[in-house]
Amino acid sequence: MAFRGEIRVPGDKSISHRAILVNAAAGGEWRVRNLLEGEDVLRSLELVKRVGVSVKRERGDYILTSPGRFALKEPDDIIDAGNSGTTVRIGAGLLASVRGLSVVTGDRYLRKRPMLRVVEPLRRMGALVLGRGGGEFLPLAIEGRSLSGIEYESPVASAQVKSCVLLAGLSSNVPVRVREPVNSRDHTERLMKAMGARVEVSGTSVALKDSSSVKPVDVDVPGDFSSAAFFIGGALVTPDSEIVVRDVLLNPHRTGFLSVVSRMGGDVKVENVREQSGEPVGDIIVRYSPDLRGTVVEESEIPSLIDEVPILSVVAVFAGGVTEIRGAGELRVKESDRIRAMCSNLRLFGVTVEEKPDGMVIQGGGGTVTPERVSSFGDHRVVMSLEILSRALGKEVQVDDTTSVRTSFPTFYDILRSVYS
Repeated sequence: MAFRGEIRVPGDKSISHRAILVNAAAGGEWRVRNLLEGEDVLRSLELVKRVGVSVKRERGDYILTSPGRFALKEPDDIIDAGNSGTTVRIGAGLLASVRGLSVVTGDRYLRKRPMLRVVEPLRRMGALVLGRGGGEFLPLAIEGRSLSGIEYESPVASAQVKSCVLLAGLSSNVPVRVREPVNSRDHTERLMKAMGARVEVSGTSVALKDSSSVKPVDVDVPGDFSSAAFFIGGALVTPDSEIVVRDVLLNPHRTGFLSVVSRMGGDVKVENVREQSGEPVGDIIVRYSPDLRGTVVEESEIPSLIDEVPILSVVAVFAGGVTEIRGAGELRVKESDRIRAMCSNLRLFGVTVEEKPDGMVIQGGGGTVTPERVSSFGDHRVVMSLEILSRALGKEVQVDDTTSVRTSFPTFYDILRSVYS
């Protein structure tokens, strides 16, 4: 059994969210092609519909029309973001300038995730935001107002925090600047520039200087690299495997996983690189790599592979020596505590792994035990990583709950069946 074939993964989740939420601040019509139709992105669609954006389908595309930032209306009901942290955190930047009251909640997992990181800058801009724990947890109640500009020093490298502040500035047509400890993914900046905003990037600082003449733009969403990473990882560690991933996002702020597995000795090639809707896109060719070796992943690398750490930990199981992942404490407040989730599950497979406060240390050469059942921790990326691990080991292992996969990669099992045989 091996991973073999050519695949196209669904549209990028991060870009899909932004194509909806950021464009909604500008008046007019736009089309989104290859939108990811996962549950999380559909929650963002529901949010913008609640504030007056019309949405229709046409031959697989989504056509949206917004009345513009100063004509969005008060929602007539509570907005349920489900499991989507992106919908809440970036969407809050839009809602903060929508006159009236917006109330946002989510499922039991999202209600445990920290929100003060976006609430604080919005309050400093003049929005009234209430929530449990002083604004740390959902539900949030946001009273939209005319906001003031801000220069904000973010304590974490978070594209969601940065995007929330930038979108709040764009929605109120005020200048804002965000500084991060390390650069996070830059999809929002790219999209705002395409919309006609004046955005300046200097080091780890991003400034929205002027957004007075923005217009919505059509977006052709490239394939999601984070989704492709599962099959890249599977092919690297499973004998006789070779896959080609077509038309996938190659934004350098997202492809840290490729850099790390290449450093580990992975046979990975990138071809046919081009630009699509302001983002680099191309094809990735991956072959089985029997001589992988352990590595150290430093904190500075984490923002570019934050979503790929679970599948990277799977690759590390098959590498010679030790792999250490450092500075990834942000994983503790994702859909699950991903550090604990992956360490717990890897041990069930007989892997020697040490859990650290901000990462993990994995001894390669494990995977000698076949557990009957492993835990998803309610997390889509944990589920998909475990499914790849069990197949790479040639074992049948039951994951307790796979429903969370629908949030980001609804066709995961269809593609898995098509390439693993």
